[in-house]
Amino acid sequence: MKLSEKLSRWARENCFRVALKVALPNAALAASLKTLVVYGSDEAKFFGQDLVANNAYSSFTFLISLSVAFHASQAYARFWSGAGSSFGMMADFFDVASSLIAFTRGSKVEPSVKLEFHHMIVRLISLLHALICADLEAEGDITGEESAFSYELIDIEGLDSESLHTLQTADRKVELVFTWIQALIKDAQYNGVLVAPPPIVTRAFQELNSGMVGFHEALTISEVSFPFPYTAANTMVLIVHWFLTPFVVVSWSHTLFNCAALAFIQVFMVWTLHSIAHELERPFGKDDNDLPMESQHRELNARLVLLLDESRSQAPHLASTAALDLPQIAARKSNLKW
Repeated sequence: MKLSEKLSRWARENCFRVALKVALPNAALAASLKTLVVYGSDEAKFFGQDLVANNAYSSFTFLISLSVAFHASQAYARFWSGAGSSFGMMADFFDVASSLIAFTRGSKVEPSVKLEFHHMIVRLISLLHALICADLEAEGDITGEESAFSYELIDIEGLDSESLHTLQTADRKVELVFTWIQALIKDAQYNGVLVAPPPIVTRAFQELNSGMVGFHEALTISEVSFPFPYTAANTMVLIVHWFLTPFVVVSWSHTLFNCAALAFIQVFMVWTLHSIAHELERPFGKDDNDLPMESQHRELNARLVLLLDESRSQAPHLASTAALDLPQIAARKSNLKW
């Protein structure tokens, strides 16, 4: 990414826009007060000229910085927890589809029945992940229907109309599709489509359940926000800090520029951390700083479609020129050349 593109994106970020809108007026106010001191009456006094007041302001700023930094660190932890859950879900669901399709190898049922199972698993896994992404981005809306069907789905029209109607009218769409997948696996096991032993098939259920656990962990982050009293208290003390800063920095410099710069830096830094914390504590959504759920879903779809390609699902075999004894294998060690 070019420097100009980075600067353009930096200017679009909400956290920096908020900090700039707060810090620039403060710098202007500080410059105005400095003007009164330089060109105004000699009787103009500000409490920042008092040593005790300066020390009290410095201690107040230090405590605010600690509080805001703690909020930012907790928001950072929430962000990475959400990222781990979302990518973990994608890996779990792909493993489920890949394992189930592998378990059909060697099945004696009609090829059309096996193919239908492959396509149903791929479609339902894609639908399940889309509904999960929609619920996470809904931030409290338990349906997320509009957002879900705006995602890229693998041939959703390929499902029967009755199932689509049931899905459309259901209140808990994620749980419904999750139940469908479990029922599909059990039916395939009874019909002989899955030829793996039951303990091995259980691994698919475990990975499917692991994906749902990741969904509910991410849903906790989406629906349970950072404690409001803490955020409100931070905001109030930041407002008090905003009003005090211009009166204090007037005594810290001898020029208008230095006075404005000091006020800007003091306010900009704490409000930037405060705004960043707000951005990071809600990692699911459509903002620039949110997790790329839609691109994750497209990536999952691409991997799922790959499972349906028979030409790529064949296991490799040894070529006729392959070395079979250890000395020849040792002599042929080399890097892969495409």
